[in-house]
Amino acid sequence: MIFKNAVVLTFILVGLIPCSQAQDPSVAQIDFEEVNRVVDAPLGNAWNLLPHVAVDSSNSIYVADASNEIIVQMEQHDGTFVREFGGEGQGPGEFGAISTLQVVGGDTLLISDSSNRRLTYWPAEDESPDRVTRLEYTGSFDAAIRLTPNRIITTDQMAYRADDAERDDDRQVVVALHGSDGAMEQDSVQTWETDEVVLSRERGIVFVGDHPFGRENKYAVHAERFYRLWTGEPRVTIYDASLQQVGQFSLAHDAPPVTSDDVDRAVDAIQEEGVVGDIYRSALREAIPDTWPSVVSMFVDDQGYIWIGLRTPPDTPNRWVQCTENGDIVAEGMLPDQVTLEAIRGNRAYGIAEDPEYGGPITVVYSIRD
Repeated sequence: MIFKNAVVLTFILVGLIPCSQAQDPSVAQIDFEEVNRVVDAPLGNAWNLLPHVAVDSSNSIYVADASNEIIVQMEQHDGTFVREFGGEGQGPGEFGAISTLQVVGGDTLLISDSSNRRLTYWPAEDESPDRVTRLEYTGSFDAAIRLTPNRIITTDQMAYRADDAERDDDRQVVVALHGSDGAMEQDSVQTWETDEVVLSRERGIVFVGDHPFGRENKYAVHAERFYRLWTGEPRVTIYDASLQQVGQFSLAHDAPPVTSDDVDRAVDAIQEEGVVGDIYRSALREAIPDTWPSVVSMFVDDQGYIWIGLRTPPDTPNRWVQCTENGDIVAEGMLPDQVTLEAIRGNRAYGIAEDPEYGGPITVVYSIRD
């Protein structure tokens, strides 16, 4: 079975390779059995923004509580609270806007802070960070990821495609490379599309808001490989440490259509009132795509397999598939549409779920059985 130790071969590919169909009898069918859900937020506050979950080699779980700018550590599979660290600010061990979490060598937690434009290296069990690296970047990056010990990637999703600041609907993701000291090595090494926001200029107001049906970029790193997926279509592009493309594959999947009920629910969920709320509603109704994004999310597990969540119609379980780098599906399973997986180590899967009873996002842990 795929969850035992295995040798993962890397294929250098050119072009698109169709991924195996789910009905293939060689595809293992797996069950996700929920073993724990963590709903006790720190400081007595409800979690309302959980950008990422990270898991180290001892299966300690780290959750970024971005509403309070702290990191919460929980013990292995049962979710027992261990400690919290960080806090809002600009000093050592403080954060302005936690955007990503990453476990690097020696179980050091790497925390990306887009507001302070820096990375914080926080070793396991330590009471204070080991070091803080300021990134030489003028934009407000949405992600900063260590690709190798000497190379860091930043992605800025709100960059303009042209120098014309009036073109609010013409933006893209700009990717830059940095050295281990944060110095810029190369800007705009790659540029990718984005439409995860609703953009509108009306009555002298420029509005940028979340797009409930928008497409976005998902990223993952494993063994000095950088993986990028555009949720508008189930296609994974693989890059080396210099961000040169070395492979690509796509999945055969039809995204569910956006219905009038979907649009009504999205508009009703808009919280902004007054002029801004009116602009948001108007801009959203003019930017409704025919289908939902094809993909929920993507990550790479501890064995180097690529996991992709394929979207199904609302209120139905989404299909999660496990692929090799050459595009073969080796396993698949179903999870509720409120769940987004973030990591798999051994036979445990970790994710974030929207829990209506709790009133916000929670951390969920599943056992994996074939």
